[in-house]
Amino acid sequence: LALLDSDYKAAHCRRYTGRATVREPTFSLREFCKAYAYETLPPVLDLAAASLLEGSLAKGWHVTGYRALRPSPAHIGWGNSIFAGVFGHITWAPLVYAVNYAYFTSRVVRAHVDPVELLVLDVFQLIRNGVVATKYAYFEEEDLESMRQRPPAWSWDKTDRQLLLGGGLSPKDYAGLLEALVVDAMATADIDLRAVDVAIDEDGAAAVRDLVKATGGDAFAAPDGRTSAAAVL
Repeated sequence: LALLDSDYKAAHCRRYTGRATVREPTFSLREFCKAYAYETLPPVLDLAAASLLEGSLAKGWHVTGYRALRPSPAHIGWGNSIFAGVFGHITWAPLVYAVNYAYFTSRVVRAHVDPVELLVLDVFQLIRNGVVATKYAYFEEEDLESMRQRPPAWSWDKTDRQLLLGGGLSPKDYAGLLEALVVDAMATADIDLRAVDVAIDEDGAAAVRDLVKATGGDAFAAPDGRTSAAAVL
C-alpha cells in the first residue's frame, strides 16, 4: 500500500484487503511501566534502568537525553537543557527524595511538617510521572526506536509536535503537521478529500489560498490553481 501513488487508491485496497496504512493510537503497558520507572527513579539510577530495559548503555543514554531526564544539548538543545537542569527531573526528583528522607529520619522535621503536606508532594509527583509515562506509552514503536539512536535520529521538536501544549496548541507552527494530520485522517476513514472539488468565487478562492499557504498546506493545492476540500479543512 505504501507504494501506491494516492491515498484514494490505498483506500480502495484497504476496503477489500482489510489492511490499514495508518495505525490507530494504542496504549503500550510495557512502555508506560518503563517510562514510569525512568521518571520516578533518581538520577543515575534512571540511566541504569534505561540501560537495562533499552538493551545497552548507549541506548539508555540517548533515551534519557531525548526525554530531558538530564541536560543534554546534543539531544534537546541548550534552552531545554538549561530548563531541565533547573526545573527538570535531575533537580526535582532528588528534592522529593530528600524531603521524604528528612521527614522519616528527623524528629525536628516531623515536628514542623504536617504529614498531609508530605502526602500532597508525593501524590503530585506520582501523578505527574504517570502523565508523562502515558505520553510515551502512546508513542509509535518507530519513534521509540529513533529515541534509542544517537542525534539527530530524534529531536525535541519531534517530541513537542506530538504534545497537546505543543503541536496540539499551535499546529501551524510545526512544518507539515496539519498536512500529516489530514492525510492520516483520510487514510483512517478510507476517504480522499483531495478528490472533492469546491466551487467558490474569486475572492473566496484567494482567501482560501492565503489560508492554505499560512498553515503549510500547499500540498493540497491542485496544479491548475484549484484548492481541494482538504486544504479548506
